[in-house]
Amino acid sequence: MYDEEIRLPTGNPAPDVNTNVQCPNGRYTGSSDYAVASDASDTRWQALGYSDVAVIRGFGIISAAFAIAFPDRYLGLSLFNPGPNGIDFPSLTKDPPGFVATQIVQEVTWIAPGRVQIQSDNLDSDFAQPEVLNQASQYQDSIGWQSNKHAETGAGCNGGGVGSCGSDRTSGPYFQLLQNGAINGGEYLEVWSNDVVSYPEAFS
Repeated sequence: MYDEEIRLPTGNPAPDVNTNVQCPNGRYTGSSDYAVASDASDTRWQALGYSDVAVIRGFGIISAAFAIAFPDRYLGLSLFNPGPNGIDFPSLTKDPPGFVATQIVQEVTWIAPGRVQIQSDNLDSDFAQPEVLNQASQYQDSIGWQSNKHAETGAGCNGGGVGSCGSDRTSGPYFQLLQNGAINGGEYLEVWSNDVVSYPEAFS
């Protein structure tokens, strides 16, 4: 996953089935120089040495580099929903759901004690990711939330899609979303730019 954030590994590393992105190495796939979905099979990754242990070790090395380079900054870890319907890193060695994420949080907290923030990107007016709450409590890490649960255009409320937060009110669903983040220990709240424009009363 290309990203500037320190994101925990999520899902099978794979191109989209409809990808139109050229392979970085220009590898020819038979019809065009594009990545193909079959590149994502577990057996292929395992044959290349990709494993749960390797991911945990590699992420620890990356985190240590950040911690040393930025000694006065927090390391923000985006934690994704584990389990069969989530996008947690797939267990290539049949570990329990969430195992890799838990091990990474534990290791990064050991590397930078007192400087780790666990964040979930699906805060809602009626939901806060329990894995964030549990791990933050277990490792004494800070908590962050992001309101962009449903799309890159803004928040949804009460389990609905974008636009489901309704009109801007001081006690409306979007205000309840912000309040939910605060009640559930959020020391940091990332809100989508569209939300700032759409809900000034809730923010005030």
